[in-house]
Amino acid sequence: MFEDIQWTVGDTPKEQGVYIIAVETYGMATISASYWSPIEGWASISPDDKIKGFIPLNEVAKKLPYFWKSDDEPPLTEEQIKRAKARGFRVD
Repeated sequence: MFEDIQWTVGDTPKEQGVYIIAVETYGMATISASYWSPIEGWASISPDDKIKGFIPLNEVAKKLPYFWKSDDEPPLTEEQIKRAKARGFRVD
């Protein structure tokens, strides 16, 4: 499901947005999520953190099954499925 998603090595994305980030702090590796903008840089990152790589959160979210599907709701219409797929969302 996630085989085609790859880490971008580096510390600065080209576009602002929310990213899953690989962070090194005092030699310890962690994974987190943070917003990045070209003006302010990373949000919620301490000065000792080193960003090693990142993945746009939207790339990962599009691969996940639709959360809100339930037995109480009517099935998606063909038009809804068509629009979701056109936007890159997975529809099971």
